[in-house]
Amino acid sequence: MEPMETSERSVGDQMHEASDVVSSKAGEVADRGRGMVAEQVGTRSAQASEQIGWAAQTMRRAADEARAEGNAGHARLAEEVADRGERVSSYLQDIEPEQLLNDVEDFARRQPWVVAGAGLFIGFAIARSLKASSGRRYQTRSGSSRYQGNGAAEWTASPGASRDVIASTPPRTGGVGNEYA
Repeated sequence: MEPMETSERSVGDQMHEASDVVSSKAGEVADRGRGMVAEQVGTRSAQASEQIGWAAQTMRRAADEARAEGNAGHARLAEEVADRGERVSSYLQDIEPEQLLNDVEDFARRQPWVVAGAGLFIGFAIARSLKASSGRRYQTRSGSSRYQGNGAAEWTASPGASRDVIASTPPRTGGVGNEYA
C-alpha cells in the first residue's frame, strides 16, 4: 500500500504546486491590469486637469468682462465657478492615480444615488446622441435619402408597385373584413 500512498501524496503535491502557480500568475495579471488602469487614470486625469484649468481661466475672463459691464452678481458667480474649477484642476494634477481611484470608490460608496443619477444622465445623453446621428449614418450607409431630418420616413416603392404603397396608405380592398387581403 505504500506505493499508492506515495502516488496520492505526489498527486496532492502536484495539485498544490499547480494551484500555487495559477495563483501567482493570476496575481501577476491582476497587478499588470491595475498598473494599466492606473496609467490610464493618470493620463486622463492630467488631460481633465488641463481642460478644467482652461475652462477656469475662461470663466475668470468672463467674470472680468461681467464686472466691466457692471454685472457684479454675474461676475461673482463666474469667479466662484473659476475658483472651484481651479481647485478641481489642481486636485487632479497633484493626486496619484491609485489615490484618485480610492477617492472615487469612497464617493461612490457614500453617494450611490449621485453615481446612479450621473450614469442615468450619461446614458440618456448617449442615447439621444445616437438617435440624432442614426439618420445620417443610415443615409451614408444606404446612399439614398429615405430618412428625413424631421423624423418622418419617406416611403418609396419599387417600380410597378401600386399607388397605395407609394402613398403609404393601406391597400383598398373590395369587401368588408378583407382588410388584409
